[in-house]
Amino acid sequence: MRKQSFLFIMAFALIASACEKIIDLEVKEGDKRYILDAELNTMDDSISIILSESVPYLSDDTPTYVENATVELTPEGNSAILVPYESNGRYALPLEALEDQDYKLSVDFNDISVEANSHLTKKTNINELLIDENIEGDLIIRTALSDPAGEDNYYRIRYSIDGQKMDEVENLVLFSDNNNDGEELTPRILNELFESGKKVDVELMTMSKSQYEYYQGMLSISDPSAFSYSVSAPANPVSNWSGDVLGYFSTYAIDTMSVVIP
Repeated sequence: MRKQSFLFIMAFALIASACEKIIDLEVKEGDKRYILDAELNTMDDSISIILSESVPYLSDDTPTYVENATVELTPEGNSAILVPYESNGRYALPLEALEDQDYKLSVDFNDISVEANSHLTKKTNINELLIDENIEGDLIIRTALSDPAGEDNYYRIRYSIDGQKMDEVENLVLFSDNNNDGEELTPRILNELFESGKKVDVELMTMSKSQYEYYQGMLSISDPSAFSYSVSAPANPVSNWSGDVLGYFSTYAIDTMSVVIP
C-alpha cells in the first residue's frame, strides 16, 4: 500500500482559510479522491469553494482542479443561489453571511452529486488582546473573550503576523467552553513567540460542534501524540459532505482585533 497526500488542508489555504500543511494518509494506489473545501464567514461576506483531485505523495504534480461543477448555495428559507466558477478550481460569490442561520451547499460534477449543511453560529466578540510573557520571558498573546452563558460554544483562533497568515497545522488553535461556561476565557496563541514591533491580526471564529471535531481530527492526524488517549491510527476527519469526498463546508461568525507588539 502506497501513501498519497491528504490535500484538503492545502485547499483551505487557497481560499484564505486555514492550513496548507500536507498530511499523509495511506489509501490504495489508484484511488481517486476529490477534495471539496468551502467557507462562508461573516468577515468576508462571500462563499468560496475549492474543488480538486488528490495527487500522489511527494509528487511534484500540481492539483487537478475541477472546472465543470455546478455549485448552489441555499440559505435557510430562501431559494438556491448559483455560485459561479472563477479559476484554479475556485467557485466564489459575494454574499452576506447571516449569524444563527443554516446553509446548504450542493455540488454536482463528473456524475457525482454531494451536499453539505452547516449552521453559522452567533458571534462571540474579542474583548482585548493581552501581551504576556512565558516563564522564559518570551512574548506571547492571549485572546480575552466573554463566553456566552447557557450554551455550548466552540472556537478557533486564526492569526497573521505583518500580513502573513500563519496557517500551518501547528498554528491551529482550538478551544471550547467545556467546564468554563459563561466565564472570561484567555486562550493563548500556541506555538508562536512574538517579536517587538510586529503587527498581529487575530480572528476569533465561533463554530459548530461538528466543525470543532473536524479540526480536532486534523490535529490528530498531524500530531497523534497530542491525543494520547487514542489507541487507534488516525482516520480522515469526519466530513459533512454527503458523498465520498474529503474536506468540509465551514461557516463562521468572526470577530477581529489587531495589536502591535510593544
